[in-house]
Amino acid sequence: MKKYFVFIMVMALFLISGCQKEQQVDQGEKIETKTVKVYKGEVNEPINLVPTTKPYISLTFNGMGDEQFTTQLLEGLAQQKIKATFFLPAMRVAENPEIAKKIQDAGHEIESNLLNDIDYEQLSYTALYKEVSLANQVFEEHLGITPQFVRTRSGEVNKDLLKIVAQLNMKRAVEAFINPLDRNMQGAEEIANYVNKYVTRGSVIMLNNGINPAVIEAIPLIADNAKQYQYEFVTIEQLNQELGEIINPNDIESYNDIKVNANYENVTPRIFTTADVEQKEIALTFDDWASEHTIINILDILDKYQIKSTFFLIGKGVEQNPALAKLIVERGHEVASHSYYHKNVTTMTTQEVQEDVVKAHKAITNAIQQKPKLYFRPAEGIMTNEIAKMIIATGYEVVALYDIASFDWNPELTTNEIVERVMTRAKPGSVVVMHIMDNRKTAEALPIIIEKLTAEGYDFKKMSDWIESEVQ
Repeated sequence: MKKYFVFIMVMALFLISGCQKEQQVDQGEKIETKTVKVYKGEVNEPINLVPTTKPYISLTFNGMGDEQFTTQLLEGLAQQKIKATFFLPAMRVAENPEIAKKIQDAGHEIESNLLNDIDYEQLSYTALYKEVSLANQVFEEHLGITPQFVRTRSGEVNKDLLKIVAQLNMKRAVEAFINPLDRNMQGAEEIANYVNKYVTRGSVIMLNNGINPAVIEAIPLIADNAKQYQYEFVTIEQLNQELGEIINPNDIESYNDIKVNANYENVTPRIFTTADVEQKEIALTFDDWASEHTIINILDILDKYQIKSTFFLIGKGVEQNPALAKLIVERGHEVASHSYYHKNVTTMTTQEVQEDVVKAHKAITNAIQQKPKLYFRPAEGIMTNEIAKMIIATGYEVVALYDIASFDWNPELTTNEIVERVMTRAKPGSVVVMHIMDNRKTAEALPIIIEKLTAEGYDFKKMSDWIESEVQ
């Protein structure tokens, strides 16, 4: 054991000493000199927020504490029935393999936190390669496992590390979507409140093992919040499996069909506001973007009343959490564009309008992994005939407006005032606009509106039910 430890220490000193210039190499070439050639093949993107519609979150730990700290941490996880992923520094595993085995025996996933607890950004490609490869040897020697994932002390990833992961046939580097910086010695409530504020499905939460005792006390607080929103704790390996079905956006129908087109003058715009129907039909539509809890709440209400709707999503928000857009589609609703930046289109140039439309389309299409409805709804419902031409010229089919503004975006309105605005204006063929926005009264008003409209004999339609029937 001591000889092995000395060997590791010598190799660690070598890594820090600097290396010769790197050259190009294909995956799988053996390293026979001190210089490691730079990998030039394809790499996988790191994991931080996985776009899964399943309510999965991953609790992970960096570092390895002493036996007392680790024992208490494992007991806390066991009480909450959480299986976590531990990123261990290989040097600590070599020094105290019994602690690492205790984590392993408790059924948690163990992955690599590199060889040493150092600032990896200061390492050359060769030195970083050996940090990762020597760490893997330590894990194999002491724990009988080959790490498939690697994370740095800071949770940050550079291009060199992504190349090395691929070069060593590992699966992915792992970042942190939620990092409460518990090294700063916050209390348990502060740590848990930070995690609970930002957690969403697919999140990777990064805490530290062995630094701040409050981390152990924060675990039940994090677990209670997860139970409230029905999140399931999974390992990084389980999260990684959710990435297997992602389609390259260029292979999705219509992804590249929406384009900037300055020749719009002779385009005939199609603007849809209401449906010309005699029967009592009405469409509830939803604009904007929000946190997962708000969106899920709205979806649950619609599910309860078996209503399918049209959602006009802001591209920038969708890009930050694409799984939620995909979830809306999985729940049976249709998705269309509410622009990327949500700016007043009348203040934008032709180029700006069209580039915004294209960017939003790509973000939404990539998120839902299929062709969205090619309907565009402008911010605040502001539109001119000239701008409608610009939008249709990009390849969009319809500028989709509405005749009933619920004003649910206004926090000063009461629930009853929102309901009253809709009910006094409702008529066959009406399109109601509501909003998925945090800290609004939409979720309180929506069930009342649905029940009142149902009592008056209305059936609920998606916008495509009317728009596509007009074409036929």
